Amino acid sequence: MYSLSPAPEPQLFDPLEALRTPYRIDILQPLYFVLPSLKRLFDLAQEDIMALVEQGMQLGLHAPKFPPKTKSHAA
Repeated sequence: MYSLSPAPEPQLFDPLEALRTPYRIDILQPLYFVLPSLKRLFDLAQEDIMALVEQGMQLGLHAPKFPPKTKSHAA
């Protein structure tokens, strides 16, 4: 299973970092955020998520850890 292999980089979950991390839906992710507990997820639901989104937008995305997508040659 890819997610448990050494291939992806595990990183402790930080909502702001997660919001600033680019991803592609057509590849396996090179980075996985790890929750320390399910309680952290429930705590996040009580936070001002839109303020985090705005802060993330101001800071911008991190550099991607994956190659750019190439154009498909499908007809």
